[in-house]
Amino acid sequence: MYVIMGGIDRKNGKPISICATGKNKSGEWLVGYNRWEEKTCTVAIGDEIYRGEKYLCLCTTHGLQPLR
Repeated sequence: MYVIMGGIDRKNGKPISICATGKNKSGEWLVGYNRWEEKTCTVAIGDEIYRGEKYLCLCTTHGLQPLR
C-alpha cells in the first residue's frame, strides 16, 4: 500500500497526504490532510480545526504518485 500525496508543505518541502477522520455525530468520515510525520488527520469543520488521532489514509497499490 502506498499513501496518495496531495501536495508539498511549503514550510519544509515534505509531502502532505490525504486522509479521512470521523468527528461529527452522524458518523460520517471527513476528508483532510496529514503533514509529514504528524500522527493526526487535520480537517476544517466550519471555523473549527479538528485534528483526529484516529484516521484512515487514502492509499493505492499502484506505487507512489508523482508530486510535480
